[in-house]
Amino acid sequence: MNSRYGSEPGSTRSTYEIAGISILPEAGLIGAVRVEPKTMDVLLCLIEVAPAVVSRNQLIDRVWRNALVGDGVIHQAISHLRRALHDHPKQPRCIETIPRRGYRLIAQVARREQWSDCTELSVSSALRPGPAGTSSPLLAVLPFDNLAGDPNLVYFSDGISEEILQTLVATTDLRIVGRASSFQFRANDKVPANVAAVLGCTHVLDGSVRKSGSRIRISAQLMECGAQTTLWNQTFEHELTDVFALQDEVAAAVASAMRVRFASAGKLGSIDPSAFDAYLQARSSTSQWLGANDPVLLERAIARVPTFARAWAALAVSRAIDSHVEIDPARARGCRVQAVEAADAALRLDPSSGAALVALSIVQPVCGHFAERDALIESALAVAPSDTTTLFWAGRWRWTVGRLQEFLVYLEQCHRVDPLWPQGVHQYATALWVTGRRVEAMQVWDEAVLRWPGLDYLYAAQLAFASASRDWGRVDLLLRLLRQYGPRNAETERAVRYAGDIRHWQPRDCRRLEARMEKELERRGSVPLRLLIFACDVGMNEEAYSMAERSDYRYLFEAGGRLSVGDFGLHHLFSPVARCLREDPRFPGLCRRLGLCEYWVESGNWPDCTNELKGLYGFESAISGQHSPGRIE
Repeated sequence: MNSRYGSEPGSTRSTYEIAGISILPEAGLIGAVRVEPKTMDVLLCLIEVAPAVVSRNQLIDRVWRNALVGDGVIHQAISHLRRALHDHPKQPRCIETIPRRGYRLIAQVARREQWSDCTELSVSSALRPGPAGTSSPLLAVLPFDNLAGDPNLVYFSDGISEEILQTLVATTDLRIVGRASSFQFRANDKVPANVAAVLGCTHVLDGSVRKSGSRIRISAQLMECGAQTTLWNQTFEHELTDVFALQDEVAAAVASAMRVRFASAGKLGSIDPSAFDAYLQARSSTSQWLGANDPVLLERAIARVPTFARAWAALAVSRAIDSHVEIDPARARGCRVQAVEAADAALRLDPSSGAALVALSIVQPVCGHFAERDALIESALAVAPSDTTTLFWAGRWRWTVGRLQEFLVYLEQCHRVDPLWPQGVHQYATALWVTGRRVEAMQVWDEAVLRWPGLDYLYAAQLAFASASRDWGRVDLLLRLLRQYGPRNAETERAVRYAGDIRHWQPRDCRRLEARMEKELERRGSVPLRLLIFACDVGMNEEAYSMAERSDYRYLFEAGGRLSVGDFGLHHLFSPVARCLREDPRFPGLCRRLGLCEYWVESGNWPDCTNELKGLYGFESAISGQHSPGRIE
């Protein structure tokens, strides 16, 4: 059997799922565990013949090519596989030992798509952090083990671990891996060498949490990954009301062990245990989409402790995101009001709350108020320069006003801090693509799709970009993957339709598109940006700009003003899909009507497309000439 690592052109590449764990042979990953090539080949051999038994001699023949290897080497490979698959030899659910015969795979195997070498997914180290430009330590805080005996309390041990992580970020100068990445390592995966191989960290902080009645006990240990030695371990015990002081003590001990500066968060006071419990449940009960948490549980925590600044800030971010994704306009406006109220409350209690500042930036109207958003984002970065949510939204804001290179800079930082956060990985790939680094972007997306095949947004944006670039090989691959993995919703369906429309566009289709834009204009008073961009992409510039001139965008400047759900945001005006829209000399006029020109001229922060369009019609002079105090004619 040839190793799947470095396979020859034309060979097949597959991914698998066993007992709910993804197997990525090309990346050498079983879940979050990286294994040796020979160990992976043993698993592939078991998969190939399952459920038949594979003998020792067959393994030597097919994996080691008849090399002289002892039983110990085979046993070690099987042992590594069992650890990665969370299996146990005495009660196997994946790999069964057949005495005097060999081994067999008894778990069901789900085999994924095979790719030929012309449309294969490129697997690289794209999801692992690159050199950070410094030799300073990098700490990964792992999810502490739950020793309460109740599996329903995992949220509590996870929440305590995350709170310790956040306390370390706030009180030390340590570089710390983001939660989404470090919390993927659990149980047997938490071997320091394994964590370091995937995340590039130098140290790991691990431990356990036991909650008993009104008391909490934390046992923590700090390990150095290279030598796999324990530098420090200690047990802390407090009343639940003093949990903030406990977190401060753990952070101080870690800082001392790693010989870095520690600045106490100050006296945070006691906390009602039931409020803190609701807060931890809120932080763990959702997928944390772009920083969102369960607002109902957060409101419960705040009702019990109205001075709980962190809960107010988390609620502000959650409601701010809801205000943009909520379909019903009335409910969206209500979410915006709640977001502002929560953010104001958080900032009154804690003026350095970066999350509250981010929330206020999110709820600003789509158009206008650009200077205010700039100031809010800069303030958030000043108080939380390493927070992944802050970096994410800072990058998105830069893209919104056309500063794509800065978008990439912030998403690169976000990716280094949290290399396995799915939304961050996706946005990092997007930033690479829109700045012209398409090969790197596809490598990041490919490994992301292999790792998280069911995430819809990994397909939708790629389909739009590949279609706009007329990369039909890439489009076909994405459509096959989408059919197989099945994350079909409104977003992916729009992307599939867009790809089909662009690819098979006929002159007769122009009439239908023009009629659709007319209908939107009559119904809404404006044509969605998505349709304007699409019309220019199929050569209907005259119709698109005529519709834009007749559109009334004043509602986008009002409090709570937002685009319709499913429409392109302003940032897409500067992405590859809108290249034909930008290259039209009427583009500066559209930007003026959306309030962008006023911001560019007054701030001096010109978009990157200034140079791109200079040779076509003098974008900068057109913007300066059309600038006027009024936002909309």
